[in-house]
Amino acid sequence: MVPHTTTELRGLRDELYEALFKRPRHTRPFKCAKYVKSFLNMAISYKFATINDLKETSEKVKWMLRDITSSFKELVASLPWMDLETKEATWKKASAIKSFIGYPKWLLEDGELEKFYKHVQINDGQFLESLVSIKAAEVRTILESVGEPPNNQSLGALNYGAIGSILGHELTHAFDIEGKEYDGEGRKISWWSDEMTKQYNDRAQCFVKQYDKFAFNKINTVNGTLTLAENIADNGGVREALHAYRHYVKRNGEEPYLPGLEHYTHEQLFFLAFANVWCEKTTESDEIMSLGDVHSPNKFRVLGTLGNSPEFADAWNCPRKTKMNPENKCILW
Repeated sequence: MVPHTTTELRGLRDELYEALFKRPRHTRPFKCAKYVKSFLNMAISYKFATINDLKETSEKVKWMLRDITSSFKELVASLPWMDLETKEATWKKASAIKSFIGYPKWLLEDGELEKFYKHVQINDGQFLESLVSIKAAEVRTILESVGEPPNNQSLGALNYGAIGSILGHELTHAFDIEGKEYDGEGRKISWWSDEMTKQYNDRAQCFVKQYDKFAFNKINTVNGTLTLAENIADNGGVREALHAYRHYVKRNGEEPYLPGLEHYTHEQLFFLAFANVWCEKTTESDEIMSLGDVHSPNKFRVLGTLGNSPEFADAWNCPRKTKMNPENKCILW
């Protein structure tokens, strides 16, 4: 509750975080915007939904996800190390995954947003009291749900590279080092034989060794074991998204070139769009802090994933045995 109480207590907390993590303080406007985004997210969603009609965008994303799921199944079919029984179980689980795209239909129905916030009481001048009301309503909603079944100028190459790689990332999590232990109904029932488990783990270990070598300097290195699940998802997501984009092109025909960027092929643009998602400007302290996360630092998410992609090397004509086209690539899904 400290961040939501007095200026003095917030200051003490900020000092602690600065000392421990070298984390800079955020301004008051930044914090206020963050709290509104976090705690009144459906109200903000309503505002955007009424400004932009997301029906067309949502439909595009649904098609993209269909392509990515189909591509994942095709990639599974092509895996030489996996037996047919495990492939069939993998296809079945992939088909069982549900998607939630855009915003819920009820959001734009008259009175529904008010109903959603009916238990929230915002009192002017009483920030802490208002926040407790918001959190209480949030917890109530979670408890009530326990036990229930759970634009035209854009290029497909850019969409599949950016959004598609993230869709593929999330799909692949169902089959990462942890997700693979759950069946198609979410039960922790392993459906892998001892031999298939060994084959899987051998390939997963390739990622561990590869990402262990990434480092900002001699001391600050990536932990390939800590980041394994996310690295598997990153690598699988890009492979699936690229194959999905190729399905998109077969269905819709070749795309026009971008004005002024005609010298880039569409598959080059695909990989540029993927890399651009993770583009950032960091400080040394930011980089060191990022090593404690289950995700690899953004820089290595790009270098690792693209270095493992034969399609990337082909698209950009990377010479063999170079940094971005190493001889030994890690490929699981």
